[in-house]
Formats: sequence, structure tokens, C-alpha cells
Amino acid sequence: MNARETMTQTRSVMQTEEQLVRAAQQGCTDSFRCLVDRFGGQLVRFLHRRTGSTQDAEDLAQETFIRVYRKLGSNRHIGQFSTWIYTIASRLAVSHYRRQRPTAPIPDSAAVMDTAAGPTAQLETAEQHRNIRRLARTLPANQWQALELRYLEQKTIEDVAQVMGKTQMNVKVLLHRARQNLAAKLQAEQIQTDAAESQSPRPTAVAGKSR
Repeated sequence: MNARETMTQTRSVMQTEEQLVRAAQQGCTDSFRCLVDRFGGQLVRFLHRRTGSTQDAEDLAQETFIRVYRKLGSNRHIGQFSTWIYTIASRLAVSHYRRQRPTAPIPDSAAVMDTAAGPTAQLETAEQHRNIRRLARTLPANQWQALELRYLEQKTIEDVAQVMGKTQMNVKVLLHRARQNLAAKLQAEQIQTDAAESQSPRPTAVAGKSR
């Protein structure tokens, strides 16, 4: 690691997000590089869940930072930088989805279970987790996006509302409906499974042969 890389890494650790943004706005490329290093990984993971493709996620993350760099001077919400870049990334992901029509992204089951009522609160096994992820594909896209931002990215309700372009009340409604819908789907599937098992013929015992 050369002296410049060491200095950049030190700046990234020591300075706050707001300090880095202000410095980048004044033309400090090292500060902007620190912002990319700080948010790049989580942004790629966010976009990967949206696209299902590592390559697409990396490409969209790069495009996000290009747009951020171009508009950085006009961004007045310095203290909300992370929300701003997620807004840009989310819009790019929506445009990508409309062009490519990929498989709907899958939420993290544990995050959903921690907040869902009813059947979802009791699901603990790996198989049940897979069922949650599979059924989540059928949720409306806006419900999944709200779940993802709130529980996977750990954004506040206010931040989620800004990213999605909705009111905080709308976001709360989306989250409530998403949890209800997912719980209902899980319950319906469990009822079907139980019914199928009850109708399955039971094996009969085979008597041992006498010698």
C-alpha cells in the first residue's frame, strides 16, 4: 500500500460521512473515493438482491456513483447522503427491472420473521426459511422494496419514504401489508401440506416370518 492509499484509508476511517461529502463537493477526489469505499459494498449487495446478478449489481453501483459524482455539487442534503445514493440506486434498479424483467428478488427470511406476526414468528428451520424466500417472490414489488430497505438495509421509515418517493404513512402501510401477505401465504401453504399428509396412505407393518 502506497502513501496515498494509506492516507485515503485513514481519511475514510477518521472522517464522518458529512465531512467526506463536503470535501468531495470542494473537489477532493480522495474524499469521494472514501465515500465509494464506504458505501460501495453495501450498495452492490442491495442491487444484487434487486437484480439477482452480481455483474448487473456491480454495473448499476458504478452507474450510481457516476451520477452521484456528477450531481454532488448540487446536492444540498449533505447529512442525508446515504439516503440520496440509495434513491438513485433504487431508481436505476427499477429501470433495469423494466428492461430485463428478472426474477423478483428474495428477502432475507430471518429479517422478515423478526417482524411478522402469526405463523412467520415460529419458522426456524432452513427448509421453512427457503419457503419464505420462495413465497416472497410473489409479493408485489413495492412491498418487497419496503421490506428490503427497512429490515435488510436497516433504513428508518423516513429514509425508506424518501427512497421510494412515498409518505411515511404509505411506507408503514406497505410494510404491514407485506408482513400480512407473507404470513397468509405461509399459513395457506401449511394447511395444504397438512391436508396432503393426512390423505397419504400410511405404511402397514409387515409381520415377521416364523422359522
